[in-house]
Amino acid sequence: MTYSELTAIITESAQLDVKHSVVRSYESELETLLTVPKPLKAITGIRRSGKSYLLKKMYRRLIDVLNIPQSNILFINFENDRLVKQRSLVGLRNLFDLFISNANNQKPIYLFLDEIQNVHQWESFVRTIYDSTDFNIFITGSNSHLLSSEFSTSLGGRILELNIKPFSFREFLQWNNVSVPKNIFELSENKPAIQSFLNQYLNFGGLVETFALTSAQKVSYQETLLEKIIINDIINRFDLKYPDILKTICQFLQTNTGNITSIRNIALWIRNLGAEKNIDQKTVQTYINCLEKTYLIAKVKKFSFKTKEIFSTQNKYYFVDNLFCNKSDVEDQIENIVLDHLSKKGVKDIYYGRDDRGQEIDFVIPSLSQAFQVCYILNDENINREVKTLNMSDGA
Repeated sequence: MTYSELTAIITESAQLDVKHSVVRSYESELETLLTVPKPLKAITGIRRSGKSYLLKKMYRRLIDVLNIPQSNILFINFENDRLVKQRSLVGLRNLFDLFISNANNQKPIYLFLDEIQNVHQWESFVRTIYDSTDFNIFITGSNSHLLSSEFSTSLGGRILELNIKPFSFREFLQWNNVSVPKNIFELSENKPAIQSFLNQYLNFGGLVETFALTSAQKVSYQETLLEKIIINDIINRFDLKYPDILKTICQFLQTNTGNITSIRNIALWIRNLGAEKNIDQKTVQTYINCLEKTYLIAKVKKFSFKTKEIFSTQNKYYFVDNLFCNKSDVEDQIENIVLDHLSKKGVKDIYYGRDDRGQEIDFVIPSLSQAFQVCYILNDENINREVKTLNMSDGA
């Protein structure tokens, strides 16, 4: 590859569409990290959540605000088809050597390695550059395997991860030029528009590429994206044998979002569908773990003060975005939005509660001494039941 070909790939990788511009909450943190060479920055998240977009904005900031020469920024998206032959340790090293031989060593040097998990043995390259230079390195990936324990350990924990989520409802409103209400009066004024967009967000979530699509097109987009996640980020990455079983598990979770279930129940459900393969619980657990590693789903465990119930096998599963759970009923969709909102706020250790009589609390956050009950319609008939569950004394 010539330097001219490399610069063309860099320009193509860093191309930024500025038709719409929403300043995301992640941007201020990323901007501060542009002037801090260490630690390694890892931007993670589900496909199409906006990782590349944020990286492109940082690229423009380096050039337009910090006056970094373009020749000092190696920005490569490794999903570019012209890089098929470079998706190896040797290929990556050759690209770097070509880049660095044309860089200005008197200025800071940046490596923006987008979807780096596509490069075999990329960890060795990044570790070598990190240890031997003061270059500012940003990597992105759609799989938590990107930050495997082995890689993290070899860097002594010197990795800063920024997990990118799809648009929040606030960002969705801003994208659609709807003012975010600051008080109850502004909410009343904009209520029809906000309600309309809330219905859209509830059904189809906050992935930007869906915003201009019709409902039917959004369903098709979801199916295509899910297929890409299953094949590219799971089947190929983890060498799983039964892609059809993985798809079946996804279908189960899509229609049972937020419902209490167990690995055993999922395995039984698959067998009852007449699956030819004798799928055991261990296989189901492995496949669900893989779905979690792609950031597609999140598991919520049962909270209890009783030691014997700490390791309960009954969990609830939610999706990173409502685009993937539009087959569930509206109350489950709202529940999914609540969990996504709490996650975007950085809330950790979220559980559900359930007592011996089957009364359930949707979300319990012990560290904040908070509990949340999600309800689509609250009226005189159900208010006592919904509020009563929040008063469970032991949270179990």
